[in-house]
Amino acid sequence: MRRLRYLILALSILGLALVPAALALKIAPTQPDPGYVGKPYSYTFKPEDGQGCTPYTWKVIAGGLPTGLSLSSDSGTVSGTPTKKGDFQFYLDLQSCQGNHTQRQFTMTIAEKLTITTASPLPSGKINEAYGPLQLQASGGTPSSWTVAQGSLPAGITLASNGVLSGTPTVSGAFKFLAQANGSPTGDTKWFDLSISEPLALNGPNGVPPKSQPVALNMKVGDAFNWAIVARGGTTPYTYTSSPTQLPDGLTLNPDGTIIGQATTAGSTPVTFTVTDGAGATATLKVVFNVKALLAFSKTGKPPVGRVGKAYRWKVPVTGASKTKTFLASGSFPPGLALDETTGVFSGKPLQAGSFKLKIWVLGDPGTQISKSFTVRVTA
Repeated sequence: MRRLRYLILALSILGLALVPAALALKIAPTQPDPGYVGKPYSYTFKPEDGQGCTPYTWKVIAGGLPTGLSLSSDSGTVSGTPTKKGDFQFYLDLQSCQGNHTQRQFTMTIAEKLTITTASPLPSGKINEAYGPLQLQASGGTPSSWTVAQGSLPAGITLASNGVLSGTPTVSGAFKFLAQANGSPTGDTKWFDLSISEPLALNGPNGVPPKSQPVALNMKVGDAFNWAIVARGGTTPYTYTSSPTQLPDGLTLNPDGTIIGQATTAGSTPVTFTVTDGAGATATLKVVFNVKALLAFSKTGKPPVGRVGKAYRWKVPVTGASKTKTFLASGSFPPGLALDETTGVFSGKPLQAGSFKLKIWVLGDPGTQISKSFTVRVTA
């Protein structure tokens, strides 16, 4: 019996010695690491060594964590991705397995992350024309340097350490590169697209530059016509226009630069074609449309005056692209003269003086016909 009392007393003394250590509970005072907007974050709070008993329960009892972060009640870990910068104060409560509590105030600082803000694609450039200088921009701090991490710039263009793109490109194409803004303790990268094109030019079919301007285009009335103006270089899309807007009657300029149709009126029409590219640049091509009539009487070439008994010869003055011609005449025919229907030549020896009025028809390729009145004078 006495031995049992001694045992109980010993356990009581031992228990009194252990209770103060078990009840003691404090949160380690170390301040949490700083974080950055948009960068994943994780930090674990801990009790001071040797205090309290597990399992622990953690919670925020006043103030608030940075936006985008949350606290694990079991582990005391704050994690997430901050979305707002600032200094955030809060009180943290720790409860041990015995139900005793302790609190401590903390401040968590979230800074703005260095972020490249320049938009992509970058402004396009042209071969052998100076590009920039173009300053790449970043927010959330000042980069200590800029570099190309992957990809490549067009030959002739460089990215300086201060983030300025400049130079004179010597090749065309579509280029893609990863720019890196180096900062401390954060940095950022971003892919950029940069297009370099040939200078805008407007040429003839197949994009072949003309040897000289204006380009002469010859055709006949009624013949089917198909030609094209073709832009090269610049920035698509292309828009084609003509000035004067009135092409030869019967011809049409299509949106793709083709010119088609059948000219209906003879004449010479100068036209300046213009192409405007997607960046607003322009180029021109001068063209002269020479539409030749199938048949036409020359403005000069009146019948010569003949003399009775003297040899006479006059060819009807006709021009045009018609491959066949047939000449006919009606009216007062000079005695002694005859018309060759194939050549259009009046010839012979007039037998009578006077003025003879004739109407001459010329028939050409199918559907072509012209006529005009002439007066042949014969003197004695």
